Amino acid sequence: MSEDKNNFFKTNREPLVFTALSLLVLIIYWQTTGFGFLNLDDNQYVYSNPAVLSGLNWNSFKWAWTAYYSANWHPLTWLSHMLDVKMFGLNAGGHHAVNIVLHLANTVLAFVVFRRLTGCFWKSAIVAALFAVHPAHVESVAWVAERKDVLSTLFWLLTMWAYARYASEEDGEKGRKGERETIEDAGKNSEERKADGLEADDSKENTVSPSPFLPFSLSFLNKSYLLVALLLALGLTAKPMLVTLPFVLLLLDFWPLGRLRGVGELPALLLEKIPLFLLSAASSLITIRAQSTVGAIETLDYLPFGTRILNTLAAYAKYVATFFYPAKLAVWYPYPKEFPVWQIGGAILLLGAVTALCVWQIRERKYLLTGWLWFLGTLVPVIGLVQVGSQAMADRYTYVPYFGLFIMLVWGLGDLFNLFPRRSLAFFGFFGLAVAGFTVASFFQTARWHDNETLYRHTLAVTGDNFLIAHNLCYTLVIADRLDEAEPLCNDSIRIKPDYYEGHNTLGILAIKRGQFAEAESRFQEVLRINPNFTLALVNLSVAQSLGGKPDDAEKNLEKAVKLNADSVQPEVWINALNDLASAYADQKNYQKAAENLTRVLVLDQNNADARANLSLMLYHLERYDEAQKLIETAIQLNPNMPAAYNTYGLILLRLNRRTEAAGLFEKALQLKPDSAEAKENLEKARKPN
Repeated sequence: MSEDKNNFFKTNREPLVFTALSLLVLIIYWQTTGFGFLNLDDNQYVYSNPAVLSGLNWNSFKWAWTAYYSANWHPLTWLSHMLDVKMFGLNAGGHHAVNIVLHLANTVLAFVVFRRLTGCFWKSAIVAALFAVHPAHVESVAWVAERKDVLSTLFWLLTMWAYARYASEEDGEKGRKGERETIEDAGKNSEERKADGLEADDSKENTVSPSPFLPFSLSFLNKSYLLVALLLALGLTAKPMLVTLPFVLLLLDFWPLGRLRGVGELPALLLEKIPLFLLSAASSLITIRAQSTVGAIETLDYLPFGTRILNTLAAYAKYVATFFYPAKLAVWYPYPKEFPVWQIGGAILLLGAVTALCVWQIRERKYLLTGWLWFLGTLVPVIGLVQVGSQAMADRYTYVPYFGLFIMLVWGLGDLFNLFPRRSLAFFGFFGLAVAGFTVASFFQTARWHDNETLYRHTLAVTGDNFLIAHNLCYTLVIADRLDEAEPLCNDSIRIKPDYYEGHNTLGILAIKRGQFAEAESRFQEVLRINPNFTLALVNLSVAQSLGGKPDDAEKNLEKAVKLNADSVQPEVWINALNDLASAYADQKNYQKAAENLTRVLVLDQNNADARANLSLMLYHLERYDEAQKLIETAIQLNPNMPAAYNTYGLILLRLNRRTEAAGLFEKALQLKPDSAEAKENLEKARKPN
């Protein structure tokens, strides 16, 4: 019976591992299918992005490949969001489900790839499990806007798989001979490996001997190499994080592939990767250009290079600490105001000690140096030496770099537990507890991404003074009309960062909602003092002036906004501003000006039934009855449930002396809105004899 059971698990270990990995991912992340979008980047990436909302078509496809929207160039990511809109519309659950599927695919691929590279079944499975459940990875999966993370990593892992295949083929073609060194528990015979339960994969030898010099031209023409380059190129179009992948492939040559056994073999292996480094260089240049066009890269005046170095040291140490103790995770970490000496000293000591350990063990435990350099190197583009934005670090940046630490931990403890009497039990017991603990922590961390308010309140609780998140929570509450709760948060945001113009802008919106139009006007003028190029503030200023009865000033500011950068403001914002301006002119009985602005609304949205009805009313006042009648008929076709539209239509027909028809329309208006005093009065007029 026991033998049959053992045979079952051995025979079915692959599907059992795939099933276990899938369950871990679904246990943690299935809850996100019931989550909504966030107002942090999800608006730019999905629900307020006109190109994405248009779905997949030729114009949106062309936009994806040419736009530097949101300070990035990642066409494949844009196309994936467009496909989501095509399939799910704005049902956020569908968008979240795609992220789950991609993370699940990455998890399974991690197992497949590391098993192929190392020949170690169980250690590869544990690396994949840790990747699946680590709490720092929640941000990359639970945040729709981080599609670029999970999508690009899919191509990262596929590139590694293709590279392992290429390296294996090259070695085979050169007819290498000789004994191979085992990666899994070097120095132990097969009986010992089987006894501890950590045996290498029987289906594959574990290392690849170093390949002799291969001419660059032949390497480039190799079909497997072309597949490596193609997958890398696709990954770079999903996120430029893959610029460090050629460097990682070189690390894989050192361990576990064993192609780099001495300095003499380095030139050939570097030459072999020149096309890959060129792809990375091209992606880096495009990314820098994209970020520079919108001023996303912080200047040295704002963040001196010395400060960046200090933050880099501190961030590396914090990433290591978070790897082992992922607590107090936040969606956005503010840049520190100062760096205590103990913190920087401790970081230098930690990084130096681990580096020294890796160098010391370079012959016996090559995986340590590969894992450590993987971790350090893949964080370089986002560690803050070139500072994009004002965050100090981000959990999402660990999605790929933590593979390096997973390697060090799993293979390192594998060697350590070999000293134990019951090494297999100790090894699997330790990682079983680690995976279980991380799963529970990740489940609760994922729940914090349920909605804007939940996420922002948690972030404020664990980060302290955080101007960005205080503002975002303020904005969330303003939109929900919880104005008294919102105001202190925006004030906090400005207290922490007095030149944060977004905070002033949101306080201006709050003042509009309270009917304090003079206060709102003052707020928007302060925004423009800090940032004269903030187009949205000009539009908002126009709205405040329209509502405050100053339509001429409002129109001038709206014209300035159009000239400054009309494309930076969403169409619905323009529509609302133009409607408010038209209403202000109508209140002053300047029906011509009101009509002009309503006509502009229809240029932006020709199916806007309200704008058509309002324009019809303005034309009625201007005695342009034929035009007014055509407009109101179309408006009613678009929306047959507008009482004001029937009232306007009735007025037009009454003026044309079609009293019976007009009375019927006023009656329809009263059916839809029985308390309409205007419709009642008009109905009485229509029923009076001439």
